[in-house]
Amino acid sequence: MAMPRRRFTVDEYEQMAVSGILHEEDRVELVAGEIIEMSPIGIRHMQCVNRLTRLLSRLLADDVIVSARNPIQLSDNSQPQPDIAIIYDRNYQAIPTAADTPIVIEVADSSRDYDRGFTFAIYAAAGIAEA
Repeated sequence: MAMPRRRFTVDEYEQMAVSGILHEEDRVELVAGEIIEMSPIGIRHMQCVNRLTRLLSRLLADDVIVSARNPIQLSDNSQPQPDIAIIYDRNYQAIPTAADTPIVIEVADSSRDYDRGFTFAIYAAAGIAEA
């Protein structure tokens, strides 16, 4: 028998950070109401994300921002932190949403199957055009 799970909203997740339950150095993200521990960032992963960020920043138009490892809010219960999100260049007063994000890129060392199966489905369901 499956154990019941407690799902969280983005507001509850953010309150955990404010109250000190979650810390900035915690490698977690909120996906479909669950707090997911993210894989550690290895050297190859870091280098790939850094180089992609630099390359995309040079190639893309001035009306977008290449946002590395920052959250995007997909719904009331999903706030993942893709390796790279291409977001429209706006003066954000809140975390960018799926509507602000035409493209996300995940660099996978050990999480390829998870990203291709679960993570990309979450992005697609939120309406992000390319992942």
